[in-house]
Amino acid sequence: DLNDNGENKTPVVRFSAVSALETSHKAPITDVQWLPQTFEVTGMGLPVENKMKVSVQIATCSPDCTIRFWDVRLANLLIHTPLDKRQTDQKTPITACSIPETFKHLDRTWKPLFRVSLPKIDTKGEYVPLKFSFEHYTCSTEIDTENKWTENLPDYSQLRMPLTEKLKAMEDVNTTFFVGTESGEIVYTDWKLESDESGRPRSAKPLLCFNTHQWLVNTVQRSPFFKDIILTTGGWNFAIWKEGVMGGPLVVSQYFEQECTVGCWSLSRPAVFFIGKQDGSVEVWDLLKNSSEPLQLHAHISNTKITCMKPWAVSAKQHFLAVADDLGVLRVFEIPKTLYVPSRHESLSIKKYFELETENLKDYLRRKEIWTKQKKEVEELKKMDRKQ
Repeated sequence: DLNDNGENKTPVVRFSAVSALETSHKAPITDVQWLPQTFEVTGMGLPVENKMKVSVQIATCSPDCTIRFWDVRLANLLIHTPLDKRQTDQKTPITACSIPETFKHLDRTWKPLFRVSLPKIDTKGEYVPLKFSFEHYTCSTEIDTENKWTENLPDYSQLRMPLTEKLKAMEDVNTTFFVGTESGEIVYTDWKLESDESGRPRSAKPLLCFNTHQWLVNTVQRSPFFKDIILTTGGWNFAIWKEGVMGGPLVVSQYFEQECTVGCWSLSRPAVFFIGKQDGSVEVWDLLKNSSEPLQLHAHISNTKITCMKPWAVSAKQHFLAVADDLGVLRVFEIPKTLYVPSRHESLSIKKYFELETENLKDYLRRKEIWTKQKKEVEELKKMDRKQ
């Protein structure tokens, strides 16, 4: 009920529950994502089937060096109370202040299901996460999201956490994910917990870490067309990665004069993405036209830095880009036809482009290994000459 604010006022959506202070993040939350309705995770991070086919878990990250997983359902311990039977026949009540009681069972008591830290690979300490991205997991059984919301809307206040041992483990869910850090690193790690020597759960060491951006990472976003292609922005450059390619990014831009403050993929063109800058400008990039400079530059859209950009397809003939800045101003631009209508075979062409860049990276790494070996041999020969 949003009518209590008056006709000429912006409606306010009020929160329904607050997490427990002692188990909340100790620094600002910088990213939050729902897990898809195709699976859920246990307290050890193991993927299991989601029988409800409703998103019930959330992941958050913060510069307090943790990524936390939360469940919005009522815990097992609270099931089978005398009130349950009466409550199941009632709709979620609305209080006099128009605050829904959907998540009242969580208010001030909500604790994370488990937390993941990011221990550094070669040294002591931990990486400081700011943004993260999971793989877009889709199961073999399609979920009819279009009809699901029109038929039986889920009442989250009545959802219960099932017993973990009764859920089927899902081996095909990819539990590794990308994390962007406060220092500009891109970390690739696993959210599943492992047991230490005493049997206590602990976070695994990250698989990879690349210091690509030199400064705060503000975007880690997967392509809407290729689930293994990731765009990252931070510091004064952007990069494009392919999951499974462990040698580094496929594409790294030059260092720009202005800091890259946000990036996002086009929803309709696989080769196109947008980059927002510190000086309030927005760049349009097309990898099939030029990977070294932008296709278009829209200078000084704002007098301050761009903080967020979201594309939206209203129809097949009308696409928008919402752009927000550091002063709280929101602007909505209409994307021209040339930037939302894909060229012929664009998806196939950009796929071949990524495959070519993958081979180029592998070739570079092979040559680098040979150069390193040759350099080491030369240094050893010089040492032997000095001894003689």
